Order: sequence, then structure tokens, then C-alpha cells
Amino acid sequence: MPAELLLAVFYLTREPGSVRSFVAHAEKIDIVIPAWYTADAYGAVTGQPDPVVMETARKHGVRVMPLIVNPDFHQPTVHQMLTSPEARAQVTAALVEECRRHRYYGIQFDFEHIPAQDRGALNVLVRDTSAALARDGFKLSLAAMYQTTPERPEPAYDAWLWDNWLGAYDLPEIARHTEFVSVMTYDHHTERTPPGPIAGFPWVEQVLDYCLKLVPKEKFSLGIPLYGRRWHAAVARGEGAPATATVNHHQAVELAAQMAVTPAWDDRERAPWFWFYQGGLRNYVFYNDARSFRERYGLGRSRGLHSFSSWVLGAEDAAMWKDLPPARRGER
Repeated sequence: MPAELLLAVFYLTREPGSVRSFVAHAEKIDIVIPAWYTADAYGAVTGQPDPVVMETARKHGVRVMPLIVNPDFHQPTVHQMLTSPEARAQVTAALVEECRRHRYYGIQFDFEHIPAQDRGALNVLVRDTSAALARDGFKLSLAAMYQTTPERPEPAYDAWLWDNWLGAYDLPEIARHTEFVSVMTYDHHTERTPPGPIAGFPWVEQVLDYCLKLVPKEKFSLGIPLYGRRWHAAVARGEGAPATATVNHHQAVELAAQMAVTPAWDDRERAPWFWFYQGGLRNYVFYNDARSFRERYGLGRSRGLHSFSSWVLGAEDAAMWKDLPPARRGER
């Protein structure tokens, strides 16, 4: 018997290309998660829906579950909000009201750069908001940073990641109170690491194997990145620019053509990449295409997961859509 198809969950920004992609492919999307809302340190929620997205979703029966974040993933902001009962209550009340006003399917929390010490406070916010939304028939989901270990690791960089990005997510408790958990199996390599794939296949398997011990597969949404990253030499040249730049599929392919290089396929990492010289220094580009998407979709399907969650519409290889089946809508 073939493995069950995954629900298709896609993130959306207000960028015109992101909105155009949603409008063009809405019939293949089950849940859209637009980045529309922020919460400040005092619990004030700001944001509003895009009428084009709302009308397209209504027309095609796509469930709308907006994202709420701490602006720029600012750590002091999210720390103050989470540790204040009054601020948490204000966030919860505002989100219930937004769901009522716009008839959303629900809300997804994407609070990031949370101190590990705020783990309990995040659990309280998840529990209380989930209960408040459920009273009116709305759902809560959460985007969680990846995990591969239950305890704080010892290497300095890994310990820093745990203390500031990974350790706040109590995945079993979060899963208990949410419709699903979007586990962000990205970025494996960042500006703080050597160049490498955004979501190399062996690493994704490692994250999946560990996190499935914490989150039931029926609530597990596998993060699949659609973007890529370029490691360049600006910092080495003293220009003060970031060591990496995000690139979408089109930009990566265009850059390879401009530099007259042919991207390679890494059989182990199951992703495309290339490098070139600029100013006498090597640049590396690791990105994603339809084939890398297909590999990760197949992995999620083989494990019987709830869905996949892809960041972000507008960054994808257009060929990806040919492989994606029609949306399943209300089957789960």
C-alpha cells in the first residue's frame, strides 16, 4: 500500500513574488501560513491580512493560519513578553479576536531566539492560547527550531545555539496543545558555519529520527526549505557585509550562468550546489530545486507525517509544482 500523501503547508510573505506564487498555485496548497503579525514586549499584536490572499484562499478552499513573530526575532522582546502574564494574556486575547474577525483556520506561533530559560513560559503561552482558540473552533500550530539532543551540548557553538535558539522548545508539551508542529529542519549551515547545504539529507534524517520521539507523526510537519544561501568573501575583504546572502532558486541558477559554472548534485546531501572565484576568493552557493524538494517530500511521506511546511513561496523552483499533487483540503 503506497504511503499517504502529505498535507501541503506553505509560508507566505508580503513580497509580490510570494503572493503571485500563492495565487498561481493555491489549488495545490492545503494550509497557507502568511507572515502577517508581530507581538511586542508588552503583548501588543500588530498586523492585518492581505485581501488578495484572503480572496484567493476563499476561492480555492485553502485554510489560512497566519504567523505571529517577535519582530526581527529580537530576544529581549520575546523574553519580556513571555515572562509577563499580562503580556501573554494580551497576545492570546488579540489572536482570538483576529481569528473571529477574519475567520482564520487558526494561528501559528513563530517566536524565535528565545532564551532556553523561558521554556516554561513558552509552554504556558502555548497551553493558554490553544485553549482560548479552541473554544471558538480555531487551531494553534507552532514553528519549532530543530533538535537532535535532549540536553545542552558541550561544544561552545552548539551550547550557544541551545541557550539562545533551540532549548526553549519543549516539543512533547507543545505537541500536546497544538494541531501540528512545523519542525524547521533548516538552516543546518549558516553564516556562523563553513559553507554547506541548507538542509542536507543525512542531517534532516537525524533531526527527524530524534524529533519523532517527541512529536507524534500525526502532528509532525517536516520543514522543507525552498531557498538557498551564498557564502561570499565580503567579510574577508573587510567590507563589513554579512558572510552569507539568501538566494532563491531563480537567483542561484542565474548566478551560476553568470559565472559560467554548472551546478553539481550532491548524492549524499541530495541537493544542488556550486562554487566560483570572485576577486580571487571562492564563493559557495548551496540551494534547493525541484529534485531536492522531491527527496524531502518523499522522506516525510515514508514516515507517515502530518504534512510538510515550506519556507517560502516565491523562492521555489517552478518545476516543483509539477510533482506536487492537488491539495487534500479537509481530509485531516
